[in-house]
Order: sequence, then structure tokens, then C-alpha cells
Amino acid sequence: MSQFDLFPERVTVEPVDARAAAGDRSRVKAIYVVRFERQSGKHQVFHDRHGWYCADHGQGCPAVEAAKSKARRSKAD
Repeated sequence: MSQFDLFPERVTVEPVDARAAAGDRSRVKAIYVVRFERQSGKHQVFHDRHGWYCADHGQGCPAVEAAKSKARRSKAD
């Protein structure tokens, strides 16, 4: 067992104003910037007519699930 098993990685998910970032004519519904504590860099996650996906890693990226979870929590509030 490692320390990583005892202390879960912190994930930061920040919503971005999709209209301001992509423009009024864009079909992008939501944009999130996701950062993982143990990784350098950030993931840009988009939700549009193609579904949810990370700009660099596609639909299977763990950042996609983090962004979807944030979106579900925001709707519940």
C-alpha cells in the first residue's frame, strides 16, 4: 500500500463561460478546466453536440468524469 492509496488525489474543476470562450455562435454547452494534484498541466473538457471529451485525451480521460460530476452537482444546487 502506498501513500497515494491513503490520501486520494485532489481534483480541481473550474467552469469556464462557454459563450465568452467559444463565442455566441458556438454549439459548446459547457467548458471546464480540470487539474489533478499529482499531474502538471490542465485538461480542457468540453460538452457539445459530440458529447463530453477532453481536448487532448478524448472521451476516456479521467478529467471528463470529474467535469461531468461537477456539472451534475451544479444542477442539483
